[in-house]
Amino acid sequence: DHMINKVALKKFFEQNKEDYYSRRNSGDIKKYDEDYKWEILPKLNSELSKIEICSENSEKIAKLLSKNLNNFSHWIDMDDLQDLSKHPNFYQIFGYIKKSNPETVNQTIDSIDTILGSIFDKKFAPSTFGYLFTAFDCKNFSLYREEIAKEISKICLIEFPKNKGEKYKLVNDTSNFIGNLVNEDGVFVDKNVNLLGQDFIWTEIMYNKNHTD
Repeated sequence: DHMINKVALKKFFEQNKEDYYSRRNSGDIKKYDEDYKWEILPKLNSELSKIEICSENSEKIAKLLSKNLNNFSHWIDMDDLQDLSKHPNFYQIFGYIKKSNPETVNQTIDSIDTILGSIFDKKFAPSTFGYLFTAFDCKNFSLYREEIAKEISKICLIEFPKNKGEKYKLVNDTSNFIGNLVNEDGVFVDKNVNLLGQDFIWTEIMYNKNHTD
């Protein structure tokens, strides 16, 4: 996490935590409408953990992802994923995603993109990587939106990364840091740390901009 500015992020957390807690407790979907993440992702983590990653199961995994992720916005790569999953070697991509480590996730993204480019003539957007990592493990990985990544760069007073892996790692490290702060505060405690951190950042940036796409 060489990139994140922990002092600035802690300040962001302290300034916004009361708003976040009151939104989550409000029961008003205009103030907070993010429950679907918790309804879908932890369950999906559990279902995927029971499926062996092999060539025979590749299409099954892609269908399960498609079914569960279709109400996350911008799921433009879903159809691609289902097509790609028919290829006898594509299951290896799911394997790389499942085995990823938050510390080296930027390199994993670069490696997967290289393989996708050379074998399948395809690249994934950072948001697609976010969906895939989170589908397998929302405790260690976070959803990604470019808009949020840009806001985090501003909060951390750093230049916005150009590299796709670095962009994702910036958001993921931030989500982990903020998720742990929320847990320490004890109002909402959740073992899915990165999902919690992502939710905090998303809610405090997007809802307070008065639009909730």
